[in-house]
Amino acid sequence: MTEGEFWTVRQAREYLSISKKKMAQFIRDGVLATQDSVLDKRVKMVRHADVEALKSGSVQAEPRRKDAA
Repeated sequence: MTEGEFWTVRQAREYLSISKKKMAQFIRDGVLATQDSVLDKRVKMVRHADVEALKSGSVQAEPRRKDAA
């Protein structure tokens, strides 16, 4: 797979075996960045390399601090 390859949020969620709620938290907290699909603006895409980094543990999913704005 190439570095620039994208997956849908659903594909990434299934690959990581996480819930919709957890995936939304990763996106909200900036752990995974999304962009709109060029074919359908309703579909959000994530970089395959970012998903692999999260799965391998090279990216830490830090819980958001309560005092953070």
